[in-house]
Amino acid sequence: MEAIRNIFTGIGVVSVAGILTLLVVWFKEWLEGKITDRKWKYKYEHRFDKPPLAQCYCHDCCNYNPKTSRCLYHIRKELPNGLYVKDNMFCKEAIPRKYDPEKGAN
Repeated sequence: MEAIRNIFTGIGVVSVAGILTLLVVWFKEWLEGKITDRKWKYKYEHRFDKPPLAQCYCHDCCNYNPKTSRCLYHIRKELPNGLYVKDNMFCKEAIPRKYDPEKGAN
């Protein structure tokens, strides 16, 4: 009788330990998921807080041709005339002009 009680006690201890382990693992995964979701939510809500990395707008760049609205920096085989850009676009390769092109070089 004592041996049977020890066997069932051992089975109970192992079962409770297994269930607790599963609960801890589940809670850890749930918590990591919540932290990841919070980080993404914060990043998504604050994505426009920082100023752009570009030096200037495309129309203020020395590579911009105002007559054709093309960026001459991006001349490639596929784009022999340069890349068409809008006035309010940004480019990480932008180099600001040293003068106002409408007034002439100083």
